[in-house]
Amino acid sequence: MDFGTAIKTCFNKYGTFDGQAGKGEFWYWYLFYLICGALSVIIDAVVIGIPIENAGPAYWIVSLAILIPTLAVGARRLHDVGKSGWWQLISLTGIGIILLIVWWATEGTTKGYTGPTKTSTRDYDDTPKSYSATKQRSRSGKVDVIDELEELKELYEDGTLSEVQFKKAKKKLLK
Repeated sequence: MDFGTAIKTCFNKYGTFDGQAGKGEFWYWYLFYLICGALSVIIDAVVIGIPIENAGPAYWIVSLAILIPTLAVGARRLHDVGKSGWWQLISLTGIGIILLIVWWATEGTTKGYTGPTKTSTRDYDDTPKSYSATKQRSRSGKVDVIDELEELKELYEDGTLSEVQFKKAKKKLLK
């Protein structure tokens, strides 16, 4: 995953704590987070005249705006290594951040989330909720195949489904 795709994915999944995030998605987002923080401090210092050591309004606005997607991608990254997203709370101890960094840097169970795998041992459901609902409706006969394909395409275009997930679901639907 490249930088732009990772940022777009994190904003598309702004408050989505379900699913998984590969190492690329997480670390590119963290880089974006650091760049935004640095730029906001510079804006506070140059435009407003607040000393760099102090947090100004630009810094607080940026920090609050990207807090939720940062926590969400952190939780999804932990899911990819088989941990609960609640483990992020361990960072409040100070020393716990070391353990989090180790987990975030660990190779995930999916080697960069590419969709459901048969050999996975993780405890987290990696099928997007909206896709699960779609499958249930199609089994009940309320939605025809064309509608199902259109919904799959929408999920793929908005970043909910990866390309691999989209192709796998489409293939399964057309069998």
